[in-house]
Amino acid sequence: MRALTEDEFEREAKRVYEQVFNSTSAFEMPFVASIPARAILFPIHYIMEKPFRRALMKAAKDLNEESFYLSVLERPPAEKQDRAYHWHIGFKEVDLYESLGYPFVLENAIYSDRGTWGLMFSHEGHAVIGGPENFLESVIKALPDGMKHVEKFIKYWKGNQARFGSDLEWVRKLLNHVYPDGIPKQLLSTR
Repeated sequence: MRALTEDEFEREAKRVYEQVFNSTSAFEMPFVASIPARAILFPIHYIMEKPFRRALMKAAKDLNEESFYLSVLERPPAEKQDRAYHWHIGFKEVDLYESLGYPFVLENAIYSDRGTWGLMFSHEGHAVIGGPENFLESVIKALPDGMKHVEKFIKYWKGNQARFGSDLEWVRKLLNHVYPDGIPKQLLSTR
């Protein structure tokens, strides 16, 4: 695992970040158009817990990848940084990932060092994930409630709207971005 300065991120990782993401917000339109498959994960918090991490690493290894970047999205300008906000992490040292601590109370993104897939965590308990179809299918199948994440996400926000009058325009926009052809029927329960 190697920490990167902001300058190193700019030279080394920013280009691959921009191959996956076109923003630093998991609430808007986070993915570039070339990311073919996308999904919303919910509930999930700022960190890849071990079962999820294993599923993601297996799916990435199936793409012959061996490492990823982690970038904290909520970070001060470079001149005010007193610690690292970006890391390059090899799959063989992925257990060190949890030892980082502070990134997991902030919005962050994990993305392929080849720019093929990415995962962005939000402060509202959801994450967006995108990449090749086979990569995404492999990750989703390995998760508990794999196909129910988007359903839980929609139910939660509809509940917030009913209780608190939450504006759901951002939810509609995000769903249209992540599922541009409509939410696949198999992702919604038939109950």
